[in-house]
Amino acid sequence: MEALTEPPTGTLRELLFTPPAMPDHYQPVEGELHTYAIANGAGSEQIHVNLLVDEPQHRNLFPADVAEELESVSPWLIRLIPEEPFTEWLLEHCFGKRLLLFIQSLHDIDTLAAHLRNYTRIEFPDQQGGFQPGFFSFYDPSIFPVWAGSLNRNEVFKLHDPISNFWYESNPSNQRLSMLYASHGKWRRVTYHLTQPKTEVNG
Repeated sequence: MEALTEPPTGTLRELLFTPPAMPDHYQPVEGELHTYAIANGAGSEQIHVNLLVDEPQHRNLFPADVAEELESVSPWLIRLIPEEPFTEWLLEHCFGKRLLLFIQSLHDIDTLAAHLRNYTRIEFPDQQGGFQPGFFSFYDPSIFPVWAGSLNRNEVFKLHDPISNFWYESNPSNQRLSMLYASHGKWRRVTYHLTQPKTEVNG
């Protein structure tokens, strides 16, 4: 996984909602990129409460057979619109707490949700040499880059297919945001130093 040696800078909102400076080898996409977050409801039940109140476009990423039962602790795919109430609340109160993985994609929320549900339930080896089904929090920003880095070339292609970029917080002090994208089946990473929005002073 490649990383740039000189991280560029930007505010969280600039990086998520406006095209950031990109390395020369990045292949730009054609069309309108939508910004989404996968929010971990198991880490904060307030996420589900605010989804019901603000009603942004969102989909449960747990399989249909358990989604209703586990609704309050589910991972949620949420379309983020700049300056909308839920977006502002999520970025203000959930970023930096290992609750969010951001995604940019040309695809609609239903296409993306169907794709990502393939990764929330997997089989784990048990002590008897068999396998037991379980849930996998790939969207945890401390887990995601390690898991993504373990995928082979075909698996990278499959995961990345409907997705342009992944974004995740990349240090405990909440001062960096890393973008992960694939080029020819190989992950590349750009890490940005987060800056604070400039405030205007009148007079």
